[in-house]
Amino acid sequence: MQVPKGVPILEPDGSIREWVGTVNDVHDRKQAEADLRENQARLNSFVEADLIGILFGDIYRQIFYANDKFLNIVGYSRADLEAGRLDWVNITPPEYLPLDKLGISEAQSRGACTPYEKEYIRKDGSRVPVLLGYRLLEPEREQSVVFILDLSAQKQAEAALLANEAQFRQDLELRVQERTVQLEAANRELESFSYSVSHDLRAPLRHIAGFVELLQKRLDPAQLDDTSQRYLSIIAETTRQAGTLIDDLLAFSRMARSEMRLIPIEMNLLVQEVLRELEPDLAGRQIDWKIEPLPSIQADPSMLRLVLRNLLENAVKYTRLQPSSQISIGSFEQEQSVVFFVKDNGIGFNMQYVHKIFGIFQRLHSDPNYEGTGIGLANVQRIIHRHGGSVWAEGAVNEGATLFFALPKRAEVIEVI
Repeated sequence: MQVPKGVPILEPDGSIREWVGTVNDVHDRKQAEADLRENQARLNSFVEADLIGILFGDIYRQIFYANDKFLNIVGYSRADLEAGRLDWVNITPPEYLPLDKLGISEAQSRGACTPYEKEYIRKDGSRVPVLLGYRLLEPEREQSVVFILDLSAQKQAEAALLANEAQFRQDLELRVQERTVQLEAANRELESFSYSVSHDLRAPLRHIAGFVELLQKRLDPAQLDDTSQRYLSIIAETTRQAGTLIDDLLAFSRMARSEMRLIPIEMNLLVQEVLRELEPDLAGRQIDWKIEPLPSIQADPSMLRLVLRNLLENAVKYTRLQPSSQISIGSFEQEQSVVFFVKDNGIGFNMQYVHKIFGIFQRLHSDPNYEGTGIGLANVQRIIHRHGGSVWAEGAVNEGATLFFALPKRAEVIEVI
């Protein structure tokens, strides 16, 4: 395409004697603009797909753009958004704002937050439970791209299930002879619920990952600007993190219902087996191991192996940046139990938050050098509680941590409903 530009040369009487001008060939520029519009249209088609809520905003309160799925989740119209009547602070219940603050702090440190649950206040005043994750855009890390899953159906199913369990407990008190049958029915229902939740959460994640992969294959990287490439990378990484979280949640759910087999266990042998399993993670590390002779204990071997693996992985991870890593494994006896501990000289933690350390989704360190989903130690607690034992921790910031678990000398299986 050629675009002419010219000016007239006039006679003294004002008539045009001739035209003087230039002709510019703008074909390449027009083609580049057309390619950019096409790429933008493809990205927009993904964002507007009715798969997951997506919004672009900042860490303060603004929402610059939101797709129809998100607007449907919170019950607002696009006119509300464009008129400035919608920001994420106003639609967040006050009790969740500290949780958002923690998520933003983590994202400012490592670029993205660990997905977490919260609620939004819909336009009609009702509340909607959601699972959200977001990434802050470089370089300032003040603007964000956020992905939101509506958990209403899952929460309703969970509430119905909890109501059923409460009724089961009342019935069991009246009909002891039916206890075994009713517990088995409840466990089957819980397992079915776990798989259902997994499928419901995985389906949109698979769609997201698939569309991103298709876009990356179809589009020439040279045709995408830096912003579009960054958006695709953010979507792919956030989807991967959500998938890992779902896997950990399923493992946590199944652990409460797996059958236990109590046998005598040589703890010294079990520790050595776990250390051999961890050898790939120890490559290049200089760790001073101090392992005391340990007593035998009666427990489920596979579950206790998972306990030791989680505790040792934790110690290895949080001593990673120490110039000289030291990890100790020992035990001592109490009147009714044997206490085992894993001690390290890593970054430690503030005892003010010790009550959170074994809670699900609770991570006391958001530094990207210390990866994790906040479920490993929750699994440790659940396993030890099933054995009739207890767990606790001691530590100080930059002075290391010690994690303890006590198992009864006379083992007894505790059922977790």
